This record gives sequence, C-alpha cells and structure tokens, in this order.
Amino acid sequence: HPLIPKLGPQEALQALLESRNLRQVDLLPIFGSRSRVSDAVSGKREISKSQARKLGEFFSVSPDLFI
Repeated sequence: HPLIPKLGPQEALQALLESRNLRQVDLLPIFGSRSRVSDAVSGKREISKSQARKLGEFFSVSPDLFI
C-alpha cells in the first residue's frame, strides 16, 4: 500500500470506502443503522472503540485509524 497521509477518522473511513468501491450500506453490520453509518462518515458521530476495532478487521487496517 502507498503511504497514506495522516487523516482524521472520517477522512480515513471515506478514503477506504472509495478506494475499495464500497458504499456506506456495506458498513451496516458494524454500525447497525444507516443513520449511524452516515453520521460516522460525516463526522456527526464519533466512532467508538468497538466500531473502530470492527472497521479495522473489515478493512484489514489498524483500528487506530478510526480513533
């Protein structure tokens, strides 16, 4: 993987979704509802440590990206 500049949690999430041609709906199993996914991606809601861990597993990246 090329080096990724330091991104905030929302930017990292958006970049990973875009780079893998995924949509927010693909994150429903992690967040539980469309509104929670949308709020996490937009920055209206912080990503919890539990969600960060699940996102790390889902994307095969460090959960620290999302905290």
